[in-house]
Amino acid sequence: MNKTELLSVVLLFAVLVGWGFYQKKNAPVPQPADIANVSTNGNISSNNIAGTPTSSSIVAESTLIDSATNAVGSIPMTKTVVEHENPEEIVVLSNDVLRVEISSWGGAISQAYLTDYKEIMDDDSGPVNLDFSEMPALSIEGIPWLSTDTDFKVSVIKGSPSTVKLTKDSGTGFVFERTIELGDEYQLNVTDTIRNTADIAKTFGVHNIVIAPMQAVKTASKSRRFSYLGIDSLADTGAKRASHWLKIRILKKSIVLKKFNEEGAGKIALPMEVAVDTDEVTDWVAVKNKFFTQILVPDEPAVNCKLYAMRDSESKKLTIKKTWAELAFADKVLESGESVVNKYNYYVGPKKYSILKARGQRQADVMEFGRWFAPVSKFLLVILNLIYSVFHNYGIAIILLTAMVRIVFWPITHKGTESMQRMQKIQPLVTAVREKYKSDPQKMNQEVMLLYKQHKVNPMGGCLPMVIQIPVFIALFTVLRSAVELRFSSFLWIKDLSEPEGLFAGMIPFIGSLNILPLVMTATMVLQQRLTPSTGDAQQQKMMMFMPIIMLFIFYNMPSALVLYWSVSQGIAILQLVRQRKKAKTEEANKPQTSAAVVKKGKGSGSGKKKKK
Repeated sequence: MNKTELLSVVLLFAVLVGWGFYQKKNAPVPQPADIANVSTNGNISSNNIAGTPTSSSIVAESTLIDSATNAVGSIPMTKTVVEHENPEEIVVLSNDVLRVEISSWGGAISQAYLTDYKEIMDDDSGPVNLDFSEMPALSIEGIPWLSTDTDFKVSVIKGSPSTVKLTKDSGTGFVFERTIELGDEYQLNVTDTIRNTADIAKTFGVHNIVIAPMQAVKTASKSRRFSYLGIDSLADTGAKRASHWLKIRILKKSIVLKKFNEEGAGKIALPMEVAVDTDEVTDWVAVKNKFFTQILVPDEPAVNCKLYAMRDSESKKLTIKKTWAELAFADKVLESGESVVNKYNYYVGPKKYSILKARGQRQADVMEFGRWFAPVSKFLLVILNLIYSVFHNYGIAIILLTAMVRIVFWPITHKGTESMQRMQKIQPLVTAVREKYKSDPQKMNQEVMLLYKQHKVNPMGGCLPMVIQIPVFIALFTVLRSAVELRFSSFLWIKDLSEPEGLFAGMIPFIGSLNILPLVMTATMVLQQRLTPSTGDAQQQKMMMFMPIIMLFIFYNMPSALVLYWSVSQGIAILQLVRQRKKAKTEEANKPQTSAAVVKKGKGSGSGKKKKK
């Protein structure tokens, strides 16, 4: 392997190590959540829940404007117990894939159940439960008489079994009416109507609509819990892409994490919670974990977007435990008898590219496919799901997708291997030239390049196949790391392709559990190295011997889907190398005899003719 090829390997290794370090550093520890057993039958139901009336909310200290006084103040929002006049009334809206519980306390969503997705892998598991009871989704902050401490009057819209109306009279001239309609799949349409019934003009103050906190999602793996949280938004400035406020870029911390360090005086006393104003007119905001997301899209852009994060107090590192957000809306002066209507579309469901893309407004950006690799990631995901629609198994789909990728790159890898074989053949000549001109490096490089030219060898040919696959590898990694389609998808002995195998969890010393695929991948790498033509010196070859071990260390706790892809890719590469070796041997055996042998044979036949004559 020459220096150019070694450079490409080092580049690939650096990308993998850097990417793995980035993911590990920013993976918050999931917190356990209770699983509720709920019935999903029917469209709408209502019941009164008896017991001690309580209401709670947890947010970072924030600056709000009181609607009555318009005074700016710093209001710590901590968990409180409030006495309600009426018991809590729960209204349930449900369709084939979503069930939401709407509370009369605050007129907001306290629970969301995604009935197509299991909470845990057990067969008797209930559906995924997004518990918003601490801070209900779509609750209103900044208007005291519309907070979660408020009792709303609840009624069902006649003729619309999937729509509920919540009403509150302020007693000071304002009447607030909210209708929530459950639409198709995972979306709800919300309409807020504010009416001034007073005899004079009144100002409805600045207020925020809450997107409820998200926590890290549960995973099947017992040895490794890979997850992350995020907050995204799209500015109403013609932005070409959404902003990812918790994403860490190279040598640059996210704005939210930076806020923790700023308020904590450089990690000396980190605050439990932080709040960040984006200072942007906002088209939509999303809060998400690894597989699921909430997206709030107002008809009219919000004047500002507020981001919140709570850290995990039990983690030694700065680990985010919860994230949430609020969209801020300006105050409005209403004349006597005048009304104002605000409409929102609220999505609560899986991070599924096909659904989010259909929603438009770049909401599919919550997938975080990246700027450079997004086209490749989207294409691979579409093909993966297309194959799955035929075979109904994502393990088979990944294998076939890998084969398709290898077929696309077959001509390039074939030429690369041929180039390395030619390099191997002229290696003695290259060594001789380097030895001859070792005291003159410039002359040595000129002679080596001339040698390459004479024998039609491209020194970059051997490393090109490896370099060109880096974007595909990163794109596929981006897809497989958080594809909700792979969650709890099994293949052979693998229970969850989105996680490491985790066999014999807690029973294996030092490593915690057994993952077979990374061992298979390492074995294929060793075999491929032995079959690949060697063109480097002994020192470089020794260095490359450690690559399988390094890759084993990197891949051991990666999602099984990614390791499956890499292992199958290596296996196909081995078949290609074996085929090329056989072809080379056949061509060598069928080569015509040398010119010297032909001359010798000619002389012998000529003398015989003369003797006979």
